[in-house]
Amino acid sequence: MLEEYDQWICWRVKDRDGKPTKMPVILGSGEFASSTDPTTWASIETALEYADSRG
Repeated sequence: MLEEYDQWICWRVKDRDGKPTKMPVILGSGEFASSTDPTTWASIETALEYADSRG
């Protein structure tokens, strides 16, 4: 199951070239995450807590 892997990120909307774009973020810091850098990933539990806290 995918939930077993600590490869989760969340995203926020940021305008890029005048268009809303989903940008991956590091949970807790809000800095930009990378889909190829495991140091920017989190567990599914952490990702769900972050998403819930953002409303």
